[in-house]
Amino acid sequence: MHEDGRIVLTDFELAREVGRSNNCILTEEDEEVDRTQTRSGTRGFMAPEIETGGQTYFTSDMYSFGVVLYFMHFPLHLATLTPGHVRFPAADGTDVELCALIKKLLVVDPLERPSAPDAVMSPYFRVTFVDRLVQ
Repeated sequence: MHEDGRIVLTDFELAREVGRSNNCILTEEDEEVDRTQTRSGTRGFMAPEIETGGQTYFTSDMYSFGVVLYFMHFPLHLATLTPGHVRFPAADGTDVELCALIKKLLVVDPLERPSAPDAVMSPYFRVTFVDRLVQ
């Protein structure tokens, strides 16, 4: 946790400092620094472009975030989740905003995924957890 209260999660095996660029794609310079001989991650949680050994994008992490959100809400159905085919279990009370956000995060094309600031602006995050419990 930072002194200002921000919480940051990271995997120190792969962590590196990234510049404050607004670019979605890592530059060639970044790619030289970022290149490793092996890929690490949990199958199914990594973005398709990473699992196949392709180029890494800032939105690659957003795909993983989408899988985590899916897993948190539908843990028994994670095995049915495949890139480009997001299905939600039929259940009353499934949060429409949650499903819309997850669908956007799990788009196969990394350039079509929302950035972290855009994802946080989703209607899903405008309602607090407490509000959801009261509903």
